[in-house]
Amino acid sequence: MQAGASALSAFRRMGSKIACHTDLNEATLKNTPRGPIWVLKARGGSESWWNAYTGENVDEISLADARRYALMSYKGSGRLQAVDYQETAPEEAQVGGPLWRASFADKEHSRLYLDPFTGEVLSRRSDLWDFYDFFYKIHIMNLGASRSYNHPLIVVAASATLLIVVTGIVILFYRLAKDLKRLLTKRRASRPAT
Repeated sequence: MQAGASALSAFRRMGSKIACHTDLNEATLKNTPRGPIWVLKARGGSESWWNAYTGENVDEISLADARRYALMSYKGSGRLQAVDYQETAPEEAQVGGPLWRASFADKEHSRLYLDPFTGEVLSRRSDLWDFYDFFYKIHIMNLGASRSYNHPLIVVAASATLLIVVTGIVILFYRLAKDLKRLLTKRRASRPAT
C-alpha cells in the first residue's frame, strides 16, 4: 500500500507538467531499468513517458544505456556482440514500433529487444525459439507473417471438417432410421398372429 501511495503522490507532483494531457485515457506506473516511469496514453493512441520522480518527459535511451540494460537483463554466459537501433521491429520481436536489438555471442545466438524509452526487455529470442516458432507455425497451419488463426488454409480445413461432420450426422440419422425400420418390421413378423 505504501508503494501505491508514494506513486500517487509522485503522480500528483507531476500534475502541472502533465496538465496539457486533456485527452488522457490511461496512466500506468512502470518500474523500469531507468526507475519508475509514468506511461500516459491518450484517447487517440499516442503515448508519452514521464519520470515519476521529477515529472520530466523521458527521452529515448542512448546506445550506452541500451548496452547496459541488455547486459543487466541477459542471463547467459555469452558476450554482447552488437546493439543496434531499429526503426521498425522485426517480425520475430512480435511487438510494434522502434526498439533496440541486443545480440549475444552464445551458442543459442540470443537476441533481446528493448523498449527505446523504458529500457525494458520486450522480447527474448534465440535459435531455439526460431526452431520452436517454425514448428508452431506448422502446427497452426500459418506459415505467414501474422499470428492470426484466420489464415485461408485454416478456414478451408475447418470448413471441410465441418462439412464432413454434418454429412456424418445426416448419414448416421439415415442409417439409424433404416435400422429402426428393419427392427420394427422383424418384430412384427416374429409376433404370433392372434
